[in-house]
Amino acid sequence: MSTPARRRLMRDFKTLQEDPPTGVSGAPTDNDIMIWNAVIFGPHDTPFEDEDNDLQSII
Repeated sequence: MSTPARRRLMRDFKTLQEDPPTGVSGAPTDNDIMIWNAVIFGPHDTPFEDEDNDLQSII
């Protein structure tokens, strides 16, 4: 993948660390910025409250 894409992913990761969105956690894998792992947490006071949805994105 191109260098601009990698720079963009690093910038997005920095933003996620500085101002994480509610209900979501995500980060690139240790050895490849192009592979991200994330968790979407079930919203409070819903039937999904106790559920965590894991996902992986390969860019």
